[in-house]
Amino acid sequence: PLTVTGRQVSVEGPRIRAVGEISAGGRPVVTAEGLFIHKQLPRPS
Repeated sequence: PLTVTGRQVSVEGPRIRAVGEISAGGRPVVTAEGLFIHKQLPRPS
């Protein structure tokens, strides 16, 4: 079976760093790192 994991590594202001992994039989097959930017949009009046 495949196991998918992911976690948030850090939050620095609007920057959110995350990592993830897909494993098969306990061995990593794919790893990933991501940087997400959280932007607050103004609400319409």
